Amino acid sequence: MIDNMSGHSNARANAPVQIPDDAEPDTLLTILHMIWRGKWAVLSIALVPLLLSILYAFVIAVPQYTARAQLALEVQRNEIADVASLVSGSSTESTAINTELQIMRSRKLIAAVVDELNLTNEPAFNPVLRDPTWLERIRIQIGLMQPPDSVSEGGQRERTINAVRRAVSAVSRRGTYILEIQVTSSDRALASDIANALAEIYMREQISTKFESTEYAVEWLSARVSELEIELFEKEEAVKDQRASMELIDEDALNALIVRAQLLRDRIARYEEGGAETGADVLRELHELGDRQAIAAETGDVTLRNLAAQIAEGSEEAEAAFDRRFEMLIEGAATSRTADRTRKEALERSLADLEDRIELRSRDVTILTQMQREAEATRVLYETFLARLKEASLQIGFQRADSYMMEPARAAAMVAPSPPLLLTLGLIVGLIFGALVVVLRQFLDNGIKTASQLEKGSGIMVLGHIPLLPIRKRAGLVEYLRDNPTTGPVEAIRNLRTSILLSDTKNPPQIILSTSSVPGEGKTTQAIALAGTLKGIDKKVLLIGGDIRRRAIVEYFPNLKEANLQDVLSTDGSYERFVTHDERLGIDVITGSHSKTINPANLFSSERFRDFLTELRESYDFIVIDTPPLLLVPDARILAQYADAVIMAVRWNRTPLAQLKEGVRQLSSVGVRPTGLSLTQVNTRKLASYSYDGAYGYYDTYADGEYT
Repeated sequence: MIDNMSGHSNARANAPVQIPDDAEPDTLLTILHMIWRGKWAVLSIALVPLLLSILYAFVIAVPQYTARAQLALEVQRNEIADVASLVSGSSTESTAINTELQIMRSRKLIAAVVDELNLTNEPAFNPVLRDPTWLERIRIQIGLMQPPDSVSEGGQRERTINAVRRAVSAVSRRGTYILEIQVTSSDRALASDIANALAEIYMREQISTKFESTEYAVEWLSARVSELEIELFEKEEAVKDQRASMELIDEDALNALIVRAQLLRDRIARYEEGGAETGADVLRELHELGDRQAIAAETGDVTLRNLAAQIAEGSEEAEAAFDRRFEMLIEGAATSRTADRTRKEALERSLADLEDRIELRSRDVTILTQMQREAEATRVLYETFLARLKEASLQIGFQRADSYMMEPARAAAMVAPSPPLLLTLGLIVGLIFGALVVVLRQFLDNGIKTASQLEKGSGIMVLGHIPLLPIRKRAGLVEYLRDNPTTGPVEAIRNLRTSILLSDTKNPPQIILSTSSVPGEGKTTQAIALAGTLKGIDKKVLLIGGDIRRRAIVEYFPNLKEANLQDVLSTDGSYERFVTHDERLGIDVITGSHSKTINPANLFSSERFRDFLTELRESYDFIVIDTPPLLLVPDARILAQYADAVIMAVRWNRTPLAQLKEGVRQLSSVGVRPTGLSLTQVNTRKLASYSYDGAYGYYDTYADGEYT
């Protein structure tokens, strides 16, 4: 029945509407565009840290000054009189240089500077002498810090030393032997004084250290020289005593004794190899053989050989003489053997006595030689230490520091605060923070801002934009539409009217329904403005206030006739008496009051209401119906079934996409698809920045009279 009433298909569908997924994630270009379109917000946010930077740089911050004193470090060198092994110059290794830098900041030197310059009386370094900061007051209240008046003198000195140590830094220039002392303080003159004083104390400390080490070396060498002198004297006396206890003998005499002993050994050996005892034994063996010729030949005695020859000739007297001669030889050999034994024994006794003498003399010589060597070694050591003692004593008069003042600290330069740096950092931080805020706000903001975003998210065409009208109260809408026919907002409504009429050129819509998902999206304003622009094309237009529960349309038409909807429907052919003609827009307006006994949804679903609309189609060219929100009551879904075009109002930058989708689903449940969407209450200037194609938001830039 309802389908036969309109003959239009753009407000219906045979199947539920398919809602596409959300738009694709923003790209880097999108993020940059977000930042650009929110540039004024970014700049406004950036002004806060920039102003804070200015306030800190020129009002709050205490100026800090840095003074620099430069020292040149001397490389390792040989001192006068070659005492480098005792007290040498500084090493040029990086480790040694870093050690010197740490020495400069040592507590000992800083304490000397504090005492020399009496820095405990300077408020710049003694926190007890100045008023506590707010942070220090909090620490004092919670017990983390002592009150200034309760700090002892020793405690003040320790605090001053710590403060000076924090203000002092020492660095080395890369590729050089130059050491630089840097002191930062709020007192420009005091910074220079501390830098110079620390440099002077550092050099004095170097000289003092050398004096101490040299004096220690002299004391140690003096003690060792005295000990060595006594030791040398004792050893030389021992050598003399050793010589006195020995017989007068030298190495040549000892060698002569050794030669004599060797000769005695040779003579004894000859007695052992062949002596008289051996010859007598041989003669007895020959005599036992009875061979006189062999005996004569063996003994070699001439007489025995002659007698042997006579015996061979047969002389008996020769035999007797041979025997007597042989006996004489045997007796002589025995006598010779006894003499040789006696001489050998004498030689052996002489050899034993000589060997005892050699052993005794060799031991004495060895002891003496060892004592002489020890005495000589002690003498060499004594002379060496004595020479070093003289060198060290001489060196005391030539001590100097391993560094010298290359450039003393002069006027300290201000290093903090740096206004250009602070302002630059403040601006950069502010811009970054502002950009983050803008981007984060855009990501967290789920409101719909552009037509492309709305179409991608809903899958429904956007027919137009209705700018935020420059009226303060609803009652001023009709007068604005009447008095400003060529303004941008009115032209935007005409553009929406044209889009609606062209949505179906064969069967232009006659009943146009204006609805939304929730209240406050501008559907009533849209309905009234559409009705007014439709009248502008010389058509007869009726505006129906379908939201009879709230009757918001009454606020726009104060003189509107009121009637119960049931009374309107129950009147046969005489509904005209309930219609109010508005002379300002030239349209007819009709609405009903809400009855507690009748539900509007039931009335809209009745056969009488369908007949009522059919009757109105014959009397009016266009019928615009303002309905309740889709998500609150079913009235809009029922009325949408009678409409030729359904326009859903979507509040710009406020309506979430999920809410819109739910409203579309509500219509889809009754087989109705919205003809199109409209962005309402649009901030046209911001819309121009949100739209990438730049096609929107320019209605308010045109002057009056440009439209015909």
